Amino acid sequence: MLINKICPMCGKSAFLRINSDQEKEFEKYACYDGLIQEKLKSFNDFEREFVKTGYCPECQEDLFMKELSRGENHFFTQNDIRDDVVEKFINDIAEVYVDENRVLDCRKAILSPIAEKLSVNEKLLYLYEFDLENEFEVDLDTGKVTEIK
Repeated sequence: MLINKICPMCGKSAFLRINSDQEKEFEKYACYDGLIQEKLKSFNDFEREFVKTGYCPECQEDLFMKELSRGENHFFTQNDIRDDVVEKFINDIAEVYVDENRVLDCRKAILSPIAEKLSVNEKLLYLYEFDLENEFEVDLDTGKVTEIK
């Protein structure tokens, strides 16, 4: 799952990748509130701050004079998305996966060989934008998209 926020400091659109356990914590926090440190125990300081305020990791580093370690970085921004690659993907899938009524079969498209050129974050963003996060998952190591059974 992705959490998307617009950073109030720099205006960038930032995304946080969370796993299924974190998603459950996040849903409970969003519905029932409470102290963020107690409700989002599996989130690091940067992730909790992002959820609460929307500050992207770069702005948090500037604000709090603290560096996010590489191993803890589950963030990406719109700047990390390769617009030219995504545009080519969209054009290519439109030729194959749009029916006579001009409707895109977005499920078949993300599972197709055409999607292999997308990065992990680009695939995650595609699933997020087409509201397919509960139907498909992306292996963060291999980039393989699979259907959730």
